[in-house]
Amino acid sequence: MRFVVFVFGFMALSSVTLTSGCKSTTDTVDTSTTDTSTTDTSTTDTSTTDTGTETTDTGTATTDTGTIDTGTTTTDTGTAVVDIDQDGVPSDEDCDDNDINLGAISDDLDCDGALSSDDCDDNDPSLGSVFDDEDCDGSLTDEDCDDNDRSLGSISNDRDCDGAVTADDCDDDDISLGSTSADGDCDGVLSGVDCDDGDRSLGSILDDGDCDGSLSSVDCDDNDPSLNDEDADNDGISSCDGDCDDNDSSVIACYSYSADIEPILSSNGCIGCHGSSGGFTVSYNNIVNASSGDVSGMDQVTPGSTADSYLWHKLNGTQSTVGGSGVTMPKGRSMLSTSELAIIEDWINQGADQ
Repeated sequence: MRFVVFVFGFMALSSVTLTSGCKSTTDTVDTSTTDTSTTDTSTTDTSTTDTGTETTDTGTATTDTGTIDTGTTTTDTGTAVVDIDQDGVPSDEDCDDNDINLGAISDDLDCDGALSSDDCDDNDPSLGSVFDDEDCDGSLTDEDCDDNDRSLGSISNDRDCDGAVTADDCDDDDISLGSTSADGDCDGVLSGVDCDDGDRSLGSILDDGDCDGSLSSVDCDDNDPSLNDEDADNDGISSCDGDCDDNDSSVIACYSYSADIEPILSSNGCIGCHGSSGGFTVSYNNIVNASSGDVSGMDQVTPGSTADSYLWHKLNGTQSTVGGSGVTMPKGRSMLSTSELAIIEDWINQGADQ
């Protein structure tokens, strides 16, 4: 504010009488000069006061403005958001802030790039989106043997897509042959139903009940492994056709005591003589593995060996060569025919079956 001081000088006008003898005169010069003095209305006071006030106002404005601007700038810099890959997710919330393909952890817990809502297992980064792996077996759709079957994985690990990985597959180019752990001999039959999982020639017990190598559909007796339709010795006769030893081509017919031997002995009088007149009686149990009584340590019939069978020597007249005695059997009759002796020989060598 400007203050103007007005000084009014009231001067009393008085008549001064000069004693010099001159006419009295009123002196207004002195009064005028003194009353209008510029000292009282000095502009120094007013000028100084106004300038000082203006300086103070300007200084205050500058200080206020500087404080507000500086403070605001500092605050903004301190709360700036860092997002290196510019994917819109702050670093502290981003799976990988250097990879724009990986977003917020809250949307992708295992940070495998598949959103939680589409992830096969959002806690397993090896399993991605159902859009890329429908059966969620870890193999991408275009590499999966069957993307709707979790038991079938990647073609790169299972070329024939039989469910057995290449390293364990019997033949990874043959879908009928699976894993060696399930089929030891790789014959296409699982171990649990394989007659012998170490022998490829023997298949499933479902197809070969007696596991003799002959299928049930053509086996003459699928409960007897000794009988089958094969001809192992290539003699033209299988065991089903009567070959008693299909591993020996020299042996064809298979004989038994009841079917073949007893009729020969009976027709030649052996059973009538030794069965009705007392003494030694001819029967299966009395001759097979039964002591001869004539030669110590030698049975009448030793299965598998005619040389050790005393009955064989008695029928051939060679009993004396083994320490026996007496005449050739049958006593008082002609020797058995060559064919009859051949049957008895084969019967003994085949094991003297009853």
